[in-house]
Amino acid sequence: MAGKVGCALLLAVLFAAAAVSRTSFAVFLAALAVLLVGFLAWYVRTLRRDVTVTLQLPARPVHPDEDFAVLVKLHNNGRRPMPELHVVLQAVDAESGTAIELPCGAMLAPHQCADLRVTLRAAKSGLWRFRVREATVRDPLGLFAAHCAVPPQSRELCVLPPAEGEDDGAGTKPQNCAEKVTAAGCDLTDGVYDLRPYRAGDSPKLIHWKLTARVGKLTVREPLGAAYRADPAGSVLAEGANAPQQQLLHFGQAAVKRLRRLTRRKDTDPATGLVFVDRVLLPRTKAAAHPMAETAADLLLSELLALGLLTALNGAFALALPIWVWLGVAALCAAWPALHRVPLSKAGRYGAALALAVGYLVLLFAVQQPFLAGAAQCADAVRLCLNTRFNANFVVSTSPVSAQKGLFALLTAVPFTMFLATLTARHTDALLLGAVLLPIVVFTLLAGTGRAVLGWLLLLPGWLGSCAAARSLVRKRLWRGKDSAVYAANLQTHRTNQRLAGVGMAAICAVLFLPALALRPVLMLPLNALRPVTDKVCAAGLSAAIEWLPKISGGALNFHVSAAAGGVEDGSLTRGDGLALTGLEDIIVTTDAKPEETVYLRGFIGVDYDGTSWQAGNAAAFDSAAANWKTDGDGRLAIANLPFLRAAYSGAQPQQMTVQRLHANDAYTFAPYNAYFNDYYTPDGDGSIAGQTVQDDMFYYFPRKQAEELLAARDDDDAGVLDRLESAYAAYVRARCLDVPDGAGYDAIDKELAALVKERKLRDDDIDGRRALVRSWLNEHCRYSADAETPDDTDPLLYFLSESHTGSSTQFASAAVLLCRMVGLPARYVVGYAAPQSLFTAAGDGSCRAVLQDDNAHAWAEIYLSGQGWTPLEVTPGMTAELTEGELAADAAQAWQNTADSDTSLLARQEADSPAETPQSLPLLWVLPTVLLLLVLALALLRRARRTPLQTVQAEFCALHRKMRRCGLAAEVSSDEAAFAEFLQTHCPQTDRETVQHLLDAVQAAQFAPDPCTAETAQEIQTLCRKLRKKLCRRTV
Repeated sequence: MAGKVGCALLLAVLFAAAAVSRTSFAVFLAALAVLLVGFLAWYVRTLRRDVTVTLQLPARPVHPDEDFAVLVKLHNNGRRPMPELHVVLQAVDAESGTAIELPCGAMLAPHQCADLRVTLRAAKSGLWRFRVREATVRDPLGLFAAHCAVPPQSRELCVLPPAEGEDDGAGTKPQNCAEKVTAAGCDLTDGVYDLRPYRAGDSPKLIHWKLTARVGKLTVREPLGAAYRADPAGSVLAEGANAPQQQLLHFGQAAVKRLRRLTRRKDTDPATGLVFVDRVLLPRTKAAAHPMAETAADLLLSELLALGLLTALNGAFALALPIWVWLGVAALCAAWPALHRVPLSKAGRYGAALALAVGYLVLLFAVQQPFLAGAAQCADAVRLCLNTRFNANFVVSTSPVSAQKGLFALLTAVPFTMFLATLTARHTDALLLGAVLLPIVVFTLLAGTGRAVLGWLLLLPGWLGSCAAARSLVRKRLWRGKDSAVYAANLQTHRTNQRLAGVGMAAICAVLFLPALALRPVLMLPLNALRPVTDKVCAAGLSAAIEWLPKISGGALNFHVSAAAGGVEDGSLTRGDGLALTGLEDIIVTTDAKPEETVYLRGFIGVDYDGTSWQAGNAAAFDSAAANWKTDGDGRLAIANLPFLRAAYSGAQPQQMTVQRLHANDAYTFAPYNAYFNDYYTPDGDGSIAGQTVQDDMFYYFPRKQAEELLAARDDDDAGVLDRLESAYAAYVRARCLDVPDGAGYDAIDKELAALVKERKLRDDDIDGRRALVRSWLNEHCRYSADAETPDDTDPLLYFLSESHTGSSTQFASAAVLLCRMVGLPARYVVGYAAPQSLFTAAGDGSCRAVLQDDNAHAWAEIYLSGQGWTPLEVTPGMTAELTEGELAADAAQAWQNTADSDTSLLARQEADSPAETPQSLPLLWVLPTVLLLLVLALALLRRARRTPLQTVQAEFCALHRKMRRCGLAAEVSSDEAAFAEFLQTHCPQTDRETVQHLLDAVQAAQFAPDPCTAETAQEIQTLCRKLRKKLCRRTV
């Protein structure tokens, strides 16, 4: 039961981890666990067929206080080891019915025979019935148990009464005199009498009062001398002319005497009177010894554990260890088992261990400086990962030297590999191995930022193999003394089982890797269905972690959610292995009126693309240019506030917005377009606004549609100071935000766009036409996918535009920036949050409120429109519908005018390209249930085909009984009552009483007759039951 509970908990944990993280490796582990559990369940049910169990008792009766042995003969008929076999021997006192059970453990090597000898002593005379109540075998990991076939018949053993004048074990001595003669003149002790319940008319003198007091009901002694006689062997034979001359009962001579002495016992002892003396496992055939194979098995497990853990640490923390570290660790793993096999005395072993320890300390002292330097470098690698993963503030100061890190890793591996070799050689404590590995694995998974899949794939078979080998335990009490031949034979069986179980479990785990990869897409179906639930659970857990992690670490470790899209932060276009945060509340936005458009909150702003990510603009170059514009005060704030000030110049009233940061990245201030910033905010040049904690983020701003109308109206007025400042800044933007990366791939795209501009005859001032061209090009060539990946050492933007054509909002936004620059529109890359207008709900004070989760993190492009400023350009499929009606109308009209061969609208094409709408996954949704249904039907048919005739009779009659219950048969009516037959005859028209009675008699005979049920009888009963079920159905309709 404990194994099944542990298995269920492990599956639940893996399934929850896969559902929450949704990473490929987590889903793979869950699929592997499902396959492994299913395989072990099947394995143990096939393993039980190889076990043969027989019971052997002494051939002669025994006397009280005499030791006797009960042998349970075990035989493994297969080629698989049985490291854990449990046998329960049951002894029942025939007189009192009291039973005791003796559980015993055993083990069997392939094709081995062994005797489980249990030595007992009877403290009193009587008759005992022995049987093997159950024999169970377990799988290599101990998760499942299966019952083996045991002999159903019990064996009897008689304990003779003591001789005349000796104690009988019950505290009384038998008397040398007969009981009194009854009133009828019959001496019951001279013959054999029977005991039966009292019937009306029996003489009270025949009542056995002592036995009646013991059993609680009247019991009568009935003499058998009139019709029966007892032969000298104890067989009771019938006498008389008409009596059958065959043996009727067989008591045994001692049993007859014991039956006569029942009335002479003064007290009734409910205990059985059996005393346990000893038990021992006696192998009849010795397992073959293979020292080299045992050493190779230990070496394999230790190599998998050590190299797997080293590979995982090296990949997770980017240690970049040299290759000779792996060779050295492999050599250490091979050296320790070899030293363990060296024949040394106990003192010699202690001396060798002491010499090795002293030599190791001397070596550490000799290389202490590079060793400590390597330790510091490895610690810096871990700190760097913590800084990346948890936004920690650990100081990383040293420069890495691979040789020093390798020396530290190799010398640290010396005691660790010795520990692993000791555990794998003895296989005595899998819990200790798990207690050592579990903290390392958990810390690596939480803190590591690199890829460590290969290490985990090596570590997993080694750990499972060690756990399987540890299931075979040393049972010294069951093996006799260490100097005995029995102990040596059992020890060899133990080592053989350990070797086969450990290597076999590791091999099974490795073989299941490929099926687990194939099962991973199937397992994703229920994970996708549970995504709303797991998102809420993940959000709650992450909220708790974000709240308590800084408190526990004293502020050293922090969780934050960077404004991101597609799982990347800031301007990076490559996806990392960090935590995927979903369902976490990041920002609360409150406005004084419900927005009529999507609210974009800008965070990071990228200007220059370096081949892998977007970088912020050159703040020094902007400050140099702003110095010539003669702005009042801070030039950065002047440019940031320029759209708001120009729109407010006409006297229009701005709207108010409050942005409350919960778990969003505190490096940025997330603000809407056309907002006003006071002196507490610090822009990074003309880009992002740094985060501040002095005051709440409350902004006055103009919605984009209103600002566009207000700024368009200024074009008719005379240019003022703000307008001249805007013109100067527009020239700066055109000089900085039209750069395109070099390369043949980008040149080909540039030529294609130039040809399209020429084909559509777009003028230089046709902003709407060029913007529609960019959108149509992306929607025709690219499609959305949240799981798109980019190969290493590849330009992610060029790979998206030229090869994969599949990406998330980061790729679409980056491509839009590049395409806009190619067609002459100044553009920048922005990462922040997008709040659709449908997300805002009315509050009680008249305001509107929207809670933005990390799912609302988004990336988009923004283009600069002369006279208006920066405005967002949304190109991600599925997000265009959130634009304002004016933007949609303008883009749609321009697209229709310039693309006459387009048969579908932009929105329809985007919906068709959306992965959520593609029918590619629909066939799998139909095929999977069909396959499962066919599998269930095949299993049902196979189970029915393997039924015995008796099982067929029982199944058909149970189906008929269930049908009768649904038709109104009372639950308390059993099949042997007359009401059952009457109900069946009444509710089945055209069915006579003889047919019903024939069916009931046939069912009774099939179940309780001494002869086994035949296939013809089962077929006849099946036909009758089905006919009656059909008639019942017609009757009740």
